[in-house]
Amino acid sequence: METNVNHAKRMLAKNLRILALDREKLENPDPDIWEGRAINLVEEYSAVLYQSYKEGSFENKQNKKTWSFWNAVFYCGTIYTTIALDLIGHMNMKNMSP
Repeated sequence: METNVNHAKRMLAKNLRILALDREKLENPDPDIWEGRAINLVEEYSAVLYQSYKEGSFENKQNKKTWSFWNAVFYCGTIYTTIALDLIGHMNMKNMSP
C-alpha cells in the first residue's frame, strides 16, 4: 500500500522529468518560466509532506524502529570499548618507540 507521501514523491519525480524534457520551456529565453514550474511542483510535494507530518502519518508505523534503553547501553558500550582500545593501542605504541 502506497502512502500519500510516496505517491506525491513519485508524482514529483515524474513531473520533474516531464518538465526537464519539455524543450519549449527549457529553451525559453526567460528561465523564470521553467524555474517557476519546478518550484510549484516542489511546493506541491512540500504541502503533502507537511500535511502528512501534521497528521502523524509521516512515517510508516509498521516499520518503525525503536531505540530502547538496552540498545542505547549496547551502543555506548561499543563506543566506549572502541575508544578505550584505541587509546591502549596508542599508549603501547608510545612505549615501544625508541
